[in-house]
Amino acid sequence: MRMRLFLVAIPLLILSGIAILVWRMIAQQQAEARYHAGLVRSLQISSDAFVDNGDIPVEFSCEGEGISPPLEWTGLPKGTRPLALLVTGEDLPSPGLSLFKIVHWVLYNIPSDVSELDPGVTDAELSGLGIQVGPNWSRETEYYPPCPVSGSHRYVFRLYALDVDAIQPKKNNRRGVLKAMENHVIAYGELNGFYAK
Repeated sequence: MRMRLFLVAIPLLILSGIAILVWRMIAQQQAEARYHAGLVRSLQISSDAFVDNGDIPVEFSCEGEGISPPLEWTGLPKGTRPLALLVTGEDLPSPGLSLFKIVHWVLYNIPSDVSELDPGVTDAELSGLGIQVGPNWSRETEYYPPCPVSGSHRYVFRLYALDVDAIQPKKNNRRGVLKAMENHVIAYGELNGFYAK
């Protein structure tokens, strides 16, 4: 009898744990969506390689050269000091069930006089511009190219204008940068791209 109860209880505990994990992930996604909806969206970020909500060319993916796309931005409000750029893949595990974000690029303390990034910009070149780089999901600092398993996934390039001289995140990953930017974002913009293998 005890063994039978044990065999029933274990799967129930596993299913409960999975349900709680999924609930927490959905709640986190919703909270982040509300956060971004509350920001002043006045920055224009664009790329010569693809239009907003367009397809990202293969050369900027894992099936091509895997380099970062060219980016430029305008519309910085008065009082902008540094900027931050966070790039994420939104559709993990699948476009129909987006529970996870994959971090592709973390750039922060971008000087306000920098208004563009060349394609394939390197860490050394970013450092030369005074830009600090955090880790992507694989714990490397380089741009991590789109590489979906299946389906067309969305990738978001989010740009933030800040009102402080510099941020000093406790951890230089995406979450740490977002935390350090709290209450200092004076303008926001995003560029969306899609990629499918």
